[in-house]
Amino acid sequence: MKRSEPLRIGVLASGRGSNLQAIIDAIEGGKLECRLAVVVSDRSDAQALERARKHGTEAVFLDPRAHPDREAFDRAVLGVLEKHRVDLVCLAGYMRIVTPALVRALAGRIMNIHPALLPSFPGLHAQRQALQYGVKVSGASVHFVDEGVDTGPIILQAAVPVREDDTEETLAARILEQEHQLYPRAIRLYAEGRLEIRGRRVHIRERDNPAGKRGGVAMDQGTKKLLLEAMRLPPEARAALAGQLLESLDEGVDEGAEGLWGAEIARRIEELEAGKVRAVPWAEARRQIMRPAGESSGS
Repeated sequence: MKRSEPLRIGVLASGRGSNLQAIIDAIEGGKLECRLAVVVSDRSDAQALERARKHGTEAVFLDPRAHPDREAFDRAVLGVLEKHRVDLVCLAGYMRIVTPALVRALAGRIMNIHPALLPSFPGLHAQRQALQYGVKVSGASVHFVDEGVDTGPIILQAAVPVREDDTEETLAARILEQEHQLYPRAIRLYAEGRLEIRGRRVHIRERDNPAGKRGGVAMDQGTKKLLLEAMRLPPEARAALAGQLLESLDEGVDEGAEGLWGAEIARRIEELEAGKVRAVPWAEARRQIMRPAGESSGS
C-alpha cells in the first residue's frame, strides 16, 4: 500500500550510530522512501548526533539526570517524537531499557535491532554470550519492541556462522554487516504497510506485484533464465553467479524471498551433482544466457 507521504522516522541512539548511518544511506540512496525526522540521544557526546547534523537532521540530546525517573525521561522522549510527527521509532544502539509508558504509546510503531538470533542471547554482550555458549551460528534480529528486553515479535533475521577463531570483536563486526542490510529492509517493509503482527508472529504481506507476477519470488523471464542456466555451470562459476544473484535480490525480488532463492539454488546444485541436470561449459552457458528471448537453444 503506497503512503501519501514518506514515512517519518525517529531514531533513538546512544553511541556511534552505524545503524543510523545505514538508514541514512538507504534513504539518500533511494532504497527507502522515508524521511529521517529526528535523532534523539541520552548521551551528549554520541556520534549518532553528529551523523544526524551532518545530514541535515535535527539532533536532540536529552539528559536523563534532568528527569526524576525513567518514565519521566521517556515522556520527554515521546514529546520530542510527537513534535516531529514521527511515524516509526527505531532503536539503534540505544542503551536504555524503554519504559512501558513509551512502549504503550508507540505500540506497533517501535523497532529494535539486536546482534543475535533471538530469542537466544537477549540483553547486553550478545556476541560474548554466543561465544561462551559455543553456538555454531549467530546473527542479527529486527523485532518490534514490547515491554520485555528483546522479547518483541521478530520481523527479520540474518544468520552469521561462528568461526572457530572468532573473538567477540570479529564476530560482532560480521554481524554488524548484516545489521546494516537488515534494518533498512525491515523499515521498508513497514513503510510499504506489509507488516502485520499476529500474536508472536510478524506476517509479511506480499508486495502488490505488477500484472503477470505472482507472490513469492517475483522476477522477469531474463532473470529466471539466468538462474536456471547458472545452476548448470561448473561449481566455481556456479558459486560466483549464485552469490551475484543473491546480492541482486534487493531490487528485483519480494522482500523476505532470499530464503526461497537459496533453497532453489541448493536444489539445483543437488540435481547437478546427482546427474539430473546437464552441466554445460561456461562459454555455452554464457551464450544461452545472453541469447535473445524466443531464440531456440538447440540440443
